[in-house]
Amino acid sequence: MEVVVSGCLHFGHSGTNEEAIRAMVRYVGAEPNRRLVLLGDITDGIRLADARSNPREVAPWLKVHDLSNRMILEAERAIDFLLPIRDRIDGLIEGNHERRPRLDQQIDLHRILVKGLGVESLGEVAVLQYTFVGRDRGTSDPISIYCQHGAGGASQVGGVLNNMIKRAKDFPGADAYVGAHHHRNGATTAESIVYDPVARTIRRASPLAVTVGTFMEYYSRDVDTYGQTFLMSPHGIGPGKLGLRPWAKDGERVGYSFPYWT
Repeated sequence: MEVVVSGCLHFGHSGTNEEAIRAMVRYVGAEPNRRLVLLGDITDGIRLADARSNPREVAPWLKVHDLSNRMILEAERAIDFLLPIRDRIDGLIEGNHERRPRLDQQIDLHRILVKGLGVESLGEVAVLQYTFVGRDRGTSDPISIYCQHGAGGASQVGGVLNNMIKRAKDFPGADAYVGAHHHRNGATTAESIVYDPVARTIRRASPLAVTVGTFMEYYSRDVDTYGQTFLMSPHGIGPGKLGLRPWAKDGERVGYSFPYWT
């Protein structure tokens, strides 16, 4: 089974690569063993008072008379794109681009997305568990995936992964720890030693720490982005992909690969 973990779609921004989003939707829908977890920032949700507000960064499908209702229209467009695979979506994390309009303007974009897609809200942090039943193997031990959006300024991939490793230390027990927000694609292992008080043994744990990219292109000809304005580093485009192997040994139950189109 494959779980595509994706965030930072930023519907409504001029730099958003909507064709890449369509490719992700087609990919998830093409095989019955593929699932999707959304890690927030589905909409751009930029308010006029935001330092990143720039009329030249509004997506071309938004017209002048749409700007009074821009954030709602962003959510509706996201729903239209994702609706064909709604039955494959295992939940939606709230990102900071949805949270800020909720706090400042009482526009709950996360609730609109959850209701429009008919999927479960995972709040700001969640742990998903997948259990498998095999014809000859019985029921597997659950595979647990810790999910968050993330916080703080964008940084290099090593710093982001170090933060994910810290989450693995703070909340031990999951097979993978995934986050978005920083627009970086990368993965490593969060190595640790675990003591089993029942068996009175110690064992090595090697959960994955994963950070996923964005669908916003910072550096494109004739397109303004706040990535350029704030001199953000070139970044990863698209989601990560987790391969689940429920009956494999510890450390091999969850694998990671870079975006499928690279």
